[in-house]
Amino acid sequence: MIVYDKLVRDKIIDTIDEECNYRILKDDGEYEIALRNKLSEEVEELFSSPSEEEMADVLEVVEAILNYFKLDPYSVESARQFKAARAGAFKDRVFLKSVGSLSK
Repeated sequence: MIVYDKLVRDKIIDTIDEECNYRILKDDGEYEIALRNKLSEEVEELFSSPSEEEMADVLEVVEAILNYFKLDPYSVESARQFKAARAGAFKDRVFLKSVGSLSK
């Protein structure tokens, strides 16, 4: 027996040939924790093996998070564009080391 204890895509259960044990997460707190864990898992997989497919997995989890928090994707994109125009994005790879005087 292999133990997974993780959130999976909706149709995965239908593709498993062996008997499996699963449940539907009805508790919002439990679902939120599962989403957080799934996002971490998918981001790690993306950095381990960068590909369009891995990025699609990350975006699928982000879509689930948007739905969970009832956030409008268009409003989120608008906010992203506004912040990028105001403060920039991450294209220039700026890495802030410190601010202020180090001596007193």
